[in-house]
Amino acid sequence: MTYRSEESREDPDTFVEVSPELARERGIQSGSWVQLTSRYGQLRVRALVTDRVQGKELYMPMNSVESPLNR
Repeated sequence: MTYRSEESREDPDTFVEVSPELARERGIQSGSWVQLTSRYGQLRVRALVTDRVQGKELYMPMNSVESPLNR
């Protein structure tokens, strides 16, 4: 349902929001590709540096069919 909303049409690709603090620490800029890795797998997505997340936090929508967060 999310991709039916007007806001999601503006950015139809999967992305991860990165806090400014973590972005500085890791040298990440908005639009750059990052690889997220867990014991369950890997995911390559574009980064969006934003103050909507703080500290060393990330946020990623869970509803992408192409790149599901819980992969």
